[in-house]
Amino acid sequence: MQEKLGSAMSLAGLTSMRFTEIMLDQDRFPNLEARLAMRSTLFLTGVGYLLGDIHRLILVTARMCCIAQQSTPLVQKLAVVQLVGAYISLFGWLFVTIERAIATVFTGNYEKKCSGFAAPVALCSAVLLLAALACCVTSLRLIKNVDFIIMGLQIFLVVMCFVALAVIVMFNTSAYRKRHNAMMQLSNRYQLDENIRGSRYLIPVALNDVLVKVAFILLMAYSIFFTDIPLGHDTTHLSHAYDLVIGILSTTILRPRPNAAQPAVRPPAEAQEENDEGD
Repeated sequence: MQEKLGSAMSLAGLTSMRFTEIMLDQDRFPNLEARLAMRSTLFLTGVGYLLGDIHRLILVTARMCCIAQQSTPLVQKLAVVQLVGAYISLFGWLFVTIERAIATVFTGNYEKKCSGFAAPVALCSAVLLLAALACCVTSLRLIKNVDFIIMGLQIFLVVMCFVALAVIVMFNTSAYRKRHNAMMQLSNRYQLDENIRGSRYLIPVALNDVLVKVAFILLMAYSIFFTDIPLGHDTTHLSHAYDLVIGILSTTILRPRPNAAQPAVRPPAEAQEENDEGD
């Protein structure tokens, strides 16, 4: 039990550290202002994972010290925290993918129009609004068979985000290879390069999210629909499997290998000056 508590305590710190690293890695995302929308949405996603870790930490500590396997009001309140964290991380990934898609479609003027605070505020507000709505629907049982619907929604969204990021990378890579034939401006080439770098870095994280989310959903389905015992209350090792899945999701972020053929990144100001000289 002490090892379990120690691992749970380390998860919260590792989660926030890893997502802070994604947000602040200047080698991958050198243009902080232009990437503010993606960074803020990634931050919310990390907060969602962190809430899941905190939920588990408090629950394990309470069961060790006080309530054992009893179902108390504390357990019910903590379930709400778990729901909030799960939905924030789920919809956070969705809007990270949407932001990457917008950056791909509007390559020519994305950097100028989305460099302020309007886009980050809109994306984060949408994430929080959808998470709150999903929590209300789940907690109040406003929809029949809501558990089946939510599980299907989670699997669909994480798979869709992974596939969408892969398509975004392929589209941007194809456009970058045709940059000379298309007489593309240097500022647009820079934006394409940023899109490729950002999406390639997110794909391994999305793949990890898909694999772990599927395993987590299977564990939930087994506990809810085959044992009639809520997750975390059984005397088997299912709760340990739950901790293992949360640990993998929180700490295992696969890193892409450096690409030697990756195009050089030019600062926007330098690219604009060369455009002016060419004109």
